Amino acid sequence: MKRVRDRFEVEEFLPLAKHKVKQKSIKLIDLPEDVFDVICFYVPFEDLLNLSITNHRYRHYLKPRIFKNVKTFWWVIIRDGGFRYGFLHEHKHYIQQLHILDAYTYGEWNRDIFTAQIGLLPNLRHLKINTLNSSCWMKHRSNDYIEELSVYSNADAIDSQLKLNYFEWRNTRHILPVMMDCFALPHVEHFTKLKALKLRAREFVWLPNWPETPSLRLETLELCDCRWIWPFRVSQFNYYKTLKNLYLRYNVSSSFIRSANFRELLEFKGENLKSVTSFRVHYYVALKRNVEYVLEDRFQMAKWPELQESVIKHFLNPENLPNLRTLDLSGWNLILDRGSYDWIINQLKNSDHLQTFKLNISNKASPLEDTCAHQVDVYKAQEKFRNAIPGKSIFIDGLRSKTTTGYLTNRLNEWQRFSLLQRDYL
Repeated sequence: MKRVRDRFEVEEFLPLAKHKVKQKSIKLIDLPEDVFDVICFYVPFEDLLNLSITNHRYRHYLKPRIFKNVKTFWWVIIRDGGFRYGFLHEHKHYIQQLHILDAYTYGEWNRDIFTAQIGLLPNLRHLKINTLNSSCWMKHRSNDYIEELSVYSNADAIDSQLKLNYFEWRNTRHILPVMMDCFALPHVEHFTKLKALKLRAREFVWLPNWPETPSLRLETLELCDCRWIWPFRVSQFNYYKTLKNLYLRYNVSSSFIRSANFRELLEFKGENLKSVTSFRVHYYVALKRNVEYVLEDRFQMAKWPELQESVIKHFLNPENLPNLRTLDLSGWNLILDRGSYDWIINQLKNSDHLQTFKLNISNKASPLEDTCAHQVDVYKAQEKFRNAIPGKSIFIDGLRSKTTTGYLTNRLNEWQRFSLLQRDYL
């Protein structure tokens, strides 16, 4: 009787169980594409990799985002027949940025990966190349797909030379650039779809008898520690007046920022950059890999460029940059405790076209000065700017705590424990 009673009690509640609504759990990959893209923008890439190994569904869904940016070596490109087979060929529809890590002169001059083989990657838009010597070999290449090109130098990456030429590691210190790292506009004139050009540690050369390069229609130009000699002008990158973003980034210890050529650029003498809408000039500190920096008792700071009224006037002059919307200055020296911001405020008020002003200050203050007091000065300056100019976005920050002698001395003492020779810069 007990079993029968238990059965009737269970059947009594069965109709209620049939009417229960099962809630379907929403997983991350079930979100709309645009929402998931926003999430991926804030999520570290390592977390996406860990998520992709969860199951087959996640791995298949995250493939386009994981293989969007790919790094490779010259010896891999040569081994795989230039993207005709192998790993890069298998994921060719996902690759949008390709980074060639090592510098290999033989591959640059004898392997034409641009004209035919890069076309095997249909969605490739950004190519980043490590080359030690002149970029003269690029003038023999052409491409109608690449929209962004980055050129830099890293002499430590010589994997292909070690693997293909069978160099011994003890002899790699003798592998040095045999030509200067020069760059000329005719070198990239056959890249017809190029919109963004990023160059690092290049020397621009130009001869008066060279023709102009009307094929380039650049919108973004980024120069990091680049230099040039007369008669070259930066405005030669802006032949069709299409340049919108100009980004200059230099080490404060560079001698070029104190040369007449760089000063004429900041004063816009002989330069035609009226189409630029975003202008950024950043200075930074980079320490060379040298033990002498640690052994030196008195570490002297580099002289940061001083932000003067004449500099702001040149930047905000409508005759120089009439379409300027964003001005971003970082690493400039400005004495905050004087409280004399009126000349900057007056220049910003008179500039009707400027919408965003960013200033990252690097003060030459005493290392014994209280850092909190400096941050209070920065906060007061920012509030004064915003109250005086209510219709514009003002961002002011201070690099006081990262540029004093005491801060760098402490960091150098830490490097003694972590091998200074393996660190590039602060």
